[in-house]
Amino acid sequence: PPGNQLWSVLLKNIESQAVLLPDLQGDSVPDLLIATLPADEALDLSLTLISGLSGATLGHPVPFNVTGQGKLIGPLLHETQQGAYYILFGLGNVEAISLRDIYFKATGKMPLTQALSRRDPGWEALKKTNSSSFIHIYRGSEPVEFLLPLVAGFGNSHNSLDPVSNLNSSRSDWALVSGKLSGKLSGKLSSKLSVLRQKDIKKEWTFNSDPIHSQPAPGYFNSDGVLDLFITHATNGTMTALVVDGANGRLLWSAEFVCPRLVLETSAISTSTGQSAFLFWASDPIKALKNGTRTTVSLPDNANLFLG
Repeated sequence: PPGNQLWSVLLKNIESQAVLLPDLQGDSVPDLLIATLPADEALDLSLTLISGLSGATLGHPVPFNVTGQGKLIGPLLHETQQGAYYILFGLGNVEAISLRDIYFKATGKMPLTQALSRRDPGWEALKKTNSSSFIHIYRGSEPVEFLLPLVAGFGNSHNSLDPVSNLNSSRSDWALVSGKLSGKLSGKLSSKLSVLRQKDIKKEWTFNSDPIHSQPAPGYFNSDGVLDLFITHATNGTMTALVVDGANGRLLWSAEFVCPRLVLETSAISTSTGQSAFLFWASDPIKALKNGTRTTVSLPDNANLFLG
C-alpha cells in the first residue's frame, strides 16, 4: 500500500543525495550510491553502494584519499560514449573512477552484467599513472563550486530517485563553476564558468564573472539548439542575472534587480516554442535588459519568470 516503508539503512556522516545506479546485482532493481565524509578531516571520503531492492549495503564502504579542499562535488553518474559507467566526485576538484572498480573494491566481485564490467579505453588513458584509480577531470588553482551535466530538462531534482534524469544526464558535457581571489591585496572574489567536453576533458570555453553563489540553470535562450546557462550573482542588495551562450561562452543577456535577500536557486522550464523560461527570486528590475529583448514577468512573493 502507498506510504509503507520498504526499507531503511543507517549511515553516518552522509554528505550527498542518493545517486541512482544501473542494476548491479541482476535483480532488475536499480541500486544506489551515497557519499559519506567523517567530520574528522584526516579520514577519507567514502562511497557506499546500497541495494535498491532491500536497502542492504553491498560489501563495505570504499574509502578514497581525495586530496583538495572545498565543498563536496557529486557524486554524479556518467556514461561515456563507449557505454562505460564512471562516478565523478571530489573535494574542490573533480575525479572519476569506474563503477566497475568501486563495485569490485566494495564486494571483491565483478558486476554481473557485461555493460557494468566495461571500462572506456579513452578515459582510462587519461590516468596520470597506470597504478592510479583516479581520472583527473578537473584540478585547478581555483576550487570547484558546482558541476552539472548539460542536459535538456536537468533540474534541481537531478540526483533524486528519478531514473530518466539520472541515467540520461550521464552522456553530456558539463558546466563547471570555480571560484578564486582575483587579487591578493584587494581580496576580491570572482568566479569562472566553464564547459568541459566529456570526450577529452578539455575546456570548450570560460566565462569570467563576479562570484556565482548558486548552481547555474541550463536552458535554451537562443535558437542554435545548444544549451545556454542562466547564472546570478548578488552584491550590496543588487542581483545581476545573466545568460551565457552555451556554444561559445559569450554574454547573451543581462539585467539587474533589487535583491535584499540571499540569492536562491534558479530553474529552467521547457516551453512549447523550444526555448526555456528561467525562474529566479528577486524584486523589481533596476536596469534595462542588455543584449536582448526578452521579457521578465513578476510573480507573487518576489519571484520573477524570465522568458528566454
